[in-house]
Parts: sequence; C-alpha cells; structure tokens
Amino acid sequence: TYGALTIEKSLSGRTYPPIARISAEDMLMSPGDPSHVVIKDLLAEGVALLGGWPKTGKTWLALEVAVAVATGKDFLGQFPVVKGQVLYLALEESEFLLLERLRALLGDEASLENSLFFAYHLNALSRGGLEQLAEDLEANPGTSLVIIDPLVRVREPKRKGEANIYQEDYEALAGLQDLAKTNRLAFLVIHHLRKEGVPDPVLALSGSTGLTAAADAVWVLKQMPGGRTLLHVRGRNVKQSEFL
Repeated sequence: TYGALTIEKSLSGRTYPPIARISAEDMLMSPGDPSHVVIKDLLAEGVALLGGWPKTGKTWLALEVAVAVATGKDFLGQFPVVKGQVLYLALEESEFLLLERLRALLGDEASLENSLFFAYHLNALSRGGLEQLAEDLEANPGTSLVIIDPLVRVREPKRKGEANIYQEDYEALAGLQDLAKTNRLAFLVIHHLRKEGVPDPVLALSGSTGLTAAADAVWVLKQMPGGRTLLHVRGRNVKQSEFL
C-alpha cells in the first residue's frame, strides 16, 4: 500500500522501517530540546575538533578543558562551564606525563570530586571502539565530555584505490556524532594540522573537508609572533571567536 507509512517494505531482500514524518505544526508547538552546553559559547553537545601543529599545546588545552568541566570552574577564567563528568582518552601520552601536567594545572587544589577519569586504550572506532564507548557511557550516565587524544589513533588507515576521501573522513566522526546525540554530551577530538599560510584556519586541518563537515565545531590553535598562541573557534552551536 503506497500511502501507508506504517507498512515496512522489502527492498533487495532487506526490510526497512518507514520514514518517520514530523509535521512542522507539531514542531512549532514543541518547546524544543536545546543542545547541552558544556562551555558557554565554545563547546556544546556534538563533536568538536581541536587542531594544532605539534608542540602548540593541544594536550595542555584539552587538559584545561577537562579540569574546568570536572570542577565547574570557568574555562580560562572567563568562559562559564556546566560541571560534569569527564573521560579523557589519552592514546599517546604516558600516565606519568599526564600526572605531571595535571598537578601543574591543579596547583594546591587537588580535589576533582571523582569527576575526571583517564583511559589509555580504545579500539579503532570501526573495530569495536564505538561499542566500547557506548558501553562505557551507558555505565557512566553522568559523563558530559569525552576527549579523544588524538583522532589518528582511533580511525582506520585510509583505503587505497578508488576510495572517497571525503566520505572516509566524514565517516570517521559520524559514529561519534550518533553517540553524542544519544547521550547528550560533547566529544573533543584532537587532530593535526597540515597546511600553513592558508587564509582560513579551518582549512589547515589535516584531511579533507569531510572532517569539518561532520564536526559541529572546530578549534584551531595557531602560533603567533612572540610565542603567543591564538585559539580560533567556529561551529554550529558555538560563537565564532578568536582569543589569545
């Protein structure tokens, strides 16, 4: 029956669910469900990429984000934070180095109220990593932020031959997008830069535009004269800004 949306149809031997239509009238009458904010104006529910060249402080910045969210204190002293549980997947750093950096950031305030957790291994996302994350998030429903450091450790090597690089890059984040929506949390994923001197900082991210198309927000660290570092932020649920 062509007009019945409740009837599943068999296509190529597989059964697919019907398209779930929602009327605009119903949408307008709904109060809506705004994205969960983690850091005001900078980080919200979804997937954010944090890009930077080596030794520009990507891990330091990610740790500062983790500590701010775990403690509920303003990020960088100026951006209000919604306190929540944080999982930091440190896939390249040693436990000793992270401990030293964590102590430097906390100073005398060592109390995190059991809100910041570290892990040092995650399977490739397409080889069980997404399932590992889903199980962990189900067991820890208070998690509001997951940091993956870096992306290259959890994505499959690019396929050879006639592979669609855009599609591969997009798919690298698509599974995280689904988890973010299901669990109402944010992923901050550390990535590398490949281009210098480009007019738009976002174009400096390694890979195709498939990554930036899939990401909800992009953070790019850029080294400035005098040893200062500029953070450029842009995205769908955040305010475009630059600050040192």
